[in-house]
Amino acid sequence: MSSIRDDLRSPVDATALNMAAFPTDSHPGVDSEDDARDEMEGMREQLFDLHEMMFAGEEQRVLLVLQGLDASGKNGTIKHVVGLLNPAGVSVASFTEPTGEEKQQHFLERVGSRVPDPGSLGVFDRSHYEDLLVPLATGSETHDVLDRRFEEVIDFE
Repeated sequence: MSSIRDDLRSPVDATALNMAAFPTDSHPGVDSEDDARDEMEGMREQLFDLHEMMFAGEEQRVLLVLQGLDASGKNGTIKHVVGLLNPAGVSVASFTEPTGEEKQQHFLERVGSRVPDPGSLGVFDRSHYEDLLVPLATGSETHDVLDRRFEEVIDFE
């Protein structure tokens, strides 16, 4: 029986994906930054209204998780998307390397306390996924620990 880690892990195949083949200045889904800006501007009123309805309803919550390398555009996304919304109903949390104190806690504790309240939108600049990705890439945790973490993340979400 395979573990969750094995099921989620990409196959080791040097020809499967060549990141060097992707231009770093690409804009997937749009032809240019100007087009993306125009598209966002066209959604401004609708996004604002939907956010206000969610805020007033105080039942649903949305969590936008941005996971990427440094300088991959997470902060720009926060600025351009969250800037369209009412800041009273938005919380942004940035998760860097855990502090010494945070390393002593359960790995989900620091993100769990930042999940948005009902009616709010939360944005995570990095997240609990970092606690899966880094040990997986570096081999700093055992397979058993990682399997348990995957299960805990599924339960958490």
